[in-house]
Amino acid sequence: LAKKLAVGSTHVLIDIPLGKNAKISDSKQAKRLKRKFKYLGKLLGMETKVIITDGSQPIGNGIGPALEARDVLSVLLNKGPEDLKKKSSMMASMLLRMAGVKNSEQLVKQILESGKAYKKVMEKRPKGFLCSVFVMCNPEDIDNINWQMDFYNKEKDVFQTIAKIGTGLSDEEWKKMKRLCDERKVSQKPARVEVRNELTPHVWVYPERVVLIRADEITRSPVHTAGAERGKAGFALRFPRLMGYREDKSPEDATTLSEIKSLYAHQTQAKVRS
Repeated sequence: LAKKLAVGSTHVLIDIPLGKNAKISDSKQAKRLKRKFKYLGKLLGMETKVIITDGSQPIGNGIGPALEARDVLSVLLNKGPEDLKKKSSMMASMLLRMAGVKNSEQLVKQILESGKAYKKVMEKRPKGFLCSVFVMCNPEDIDNINWQMDFYNKEKDVFQTIAKIGTGLSDEEWKKMKRLCDERKVSQKPARVEVRNELTPHVWVYPERVVLIRADEITRSPVHTAGAERGKAGFALRFPRLMGYREDKSPEDATTLSEIKSLYAHQTQAKVRS
């Protein structure tokens, strides 16, 4: 609650999942915690509502940060998982009612179905990276496939390497990605791709498929060509995870060098301040 107050929240909705394997497994304990939350919220001057929900089993399909984030994005796109979508819509409606909004259920449904919810979250999200896939390693071993990801250097009109990735999707999704890449295999390196010799792959793929990447931070790397200059290493994504496909984007819509430089500078300044 202190964090909510610190960011200026005036209305707070708290969910307490109750179940045998949940953090709260006793109904008396849940009700006691509910009273404490409401009391603290009142002391802090925030309108606070607490609900106790069924926590007997997890909701959504994914387990772990990356796959759970995919579930959230899927709901924002008005897709499944249905149980997560239902609970999210219910809580969003309750929060709107707390703020005095009428017909909140219909409004939530409209915002979700129109794509406004997804658009707003994408505007406010921590910066992610749109990369295109251009090479494939170990193509015969589906359990050990890695993909090289590149970004678009608009100034030079070339694609430059920034990450090598092999995590973030389910087994079935990796197989799907392999099928998509197989459709764009070429016999030699595409002319607009810059890659160092040590990253030469088993198979070249024309940079057409665009994916969304999340990473812990941007670092400097002598291996990648993204933003590399004479006497200066290129950029790389540390601990990159593949979050999904962006079929609405072209390779030229991928994250640009200027955006990478700006994010790197901001990241460095934040570290200095801390």
